Amino acid sequence: MASNSDQHVKTFYKLLQCLHHQSIATDQLNGNLSKAFRNKTRQLNDFIKPAFPNGKILDQISNINKTWSQKVLESLYKHYSESIQNLKTQIQSITNQTNFQISIDKALARGKKNFGKKLKQATIIKFLEMSKTDRKPEAKSKEKASCQPKPKETETSKFDNEVLRTPPKSNTRSPISTKRTPKTNDKTKIKSSKRTNTTPISTNRALQTNEKSKPNRALQTNEKSKPKPTKPLSQPQGYNTRASSKLTQKSSKNSDDKPKSLKGKGTFHPRLYRKGTSWSLDTISRDTLILGDSNLRIMSEEPPNDVQVEAYPGAKVHNVKTLFEKYPNYAPKPSNIVLNIGLNDHPNKPGNTRVQLRGMTRVLRKKFPNSKIYIQEINAPQNLKLNGTQNLETFNDFLPNINLEVIPKLNDTDFELNSDNYHWNKPTAKKYLNRWMEHLNF
Repeated sequence: MASNSDQHVKTFYKLLQCLHHQSIATDQLNGNLSKAFRNKTRQLNDFIKPAFPNGKILDQISNINKTWSQKVLESLYKHYSESIQNLKTQIQSITNQTNFQISIDKALARGKKNFGKKLKQATIIKFLEMSKTDRKPEAKSKEKASCQPKPKETETSKFDNEVLRTPPKSNTRSPISTKRTPKTNDKTKIKSSKRTNTTPISTNRALQTNEKSKPNRALQTNEKSKPKPTKPLSQPQGYNTRASSKLTQKSSKNSDDKPKSLKGKGTFHPRLYRKGTSWSLDTISRDTLILGDSNLRIMSEEPPNDVQVEAYPGAKVHNVKTLFEKYPNYAPKPSNIVLNIGLNDHPNKPGNTRVQLRGMTRVLRKKFPNSKIYIQEINAPQNLKLNGTQNLETFNDFLPNINLEVIPKLNDTDFELNSDNYHWNKPTAKKYLNRWMEHLNF
C-alpha cells in the first residue's frame, strides 16, 4: 500500500511539473523570455564578431539566434504536451481510490515547496481539474459512495417522517379538551369558567401554535424533500475551498492569454543646474523607448501605447551615454530605442562629438544587444550661429559611420518651431512621432 501510494504521488507530481514548465514555455513563446534564454542569446551574439560590422549583419545574426531560442521552446512545449497526455492515461488506470485525494495533496505540497512563487495559481487549478476529471467514472462513483457518510436520523426527521406517513386530521382536539371533567353543580361550573377565563394569554397562544404546527411541518418537509437543481461546479468535487474559488474567479477574468498593449508612459525630467548632479533612467517597462532632449516634452504628455518617452532638457551625447551606463544589466530591455539628441551639442567641436558618439554606441550595443536602435538626424533651427549650423551638419554626416540606424530629418517645409525659434511646436512634434512609428512598423 505504501509503495503504491508513493507511486501515485510521483505520478501526480510529474503532472504538476509538466504543467508548470509548459506554462513557462508558453510565456516565453509569447515574447517574455526568461533570464537564462536572454543571457544565452546575448552570449551567441557576442560569440560571433564579424569584420567591418554594420547594422544589417548584426540584425541578421540576432534574428538567427532568436529563431534558435524559438525552435527550442517549441520543442519543449511539444514535449510537455505529450508527457501530460501519457500521465493522464496513467491516472485513469489507477484502481485503488482510497488514498487518491491524499496523493493529490502530497504532490501539490511538494510542488509548492520546490517551485515556490514561480508556481502560478492558474497552473494549480489546471492540475486539480485534470487530476479529478481524468479518472474513470466507475472509480468516481465508488469513491463518492464510500466517502459520503450516511445521514443520522435525528428526532426532528423521525417526527417529520411520522407526520408524512400519517397526515393530520382536520378535526383535531387540543390536549385540554380531550380530558374528561367530573360532573359538578352549576356553582362549580361557574367557578371553573371563571378559572378558565383567568388563564394567561401566552398559554393560549402556545396551545394554538401547537395545534397549527403539525400540518405546517408536513408542508415544509414536502417542500424540502424536492431535489433542488444543482449548479455546475467550477472546481472538481471534493476539493472546494475558499482559496480555490477565488482562484477560479481570477482565472475567469484573465481568460485571454493574449498580451494586451500597455498604455504609454512619459516622463519629463527636471533640468540639471548644479554641478556633480546627474540624471537617472527609469526602468524601461514598455516595448519601445524614445529618449532625448526637451523637444520630447510634448510627446511625453501623451505617449502612444507600449511606448515610453524620457525627456531630459539640455541633454547632450555624453549625458545619454552616462544614463545607459548606469542602467542595471538585469533590468528589462526594450525591443526598440529611438534617440533624439545632438541639438545641444552644436557648440562642441566636431571631433569631440564624434568621440562621444562612438562611446555612446559601444555602451548601447553592450547594454541592449537584442534591441534595434535608431537615431534621428537634426533639423537645425534658424537662430543658430554659423558655427552651430555647421557643427550640426557634420553631426548628421557622421551618423552613418556609427552602428545605429539613421532616421532622415524632416523637410524644411514640414519643420516649424515655437516662438523661441529653438524648440518644436506641436505639429512638428507630431510629424516626428508619426515618422518614428512608421520606421518601427507600429
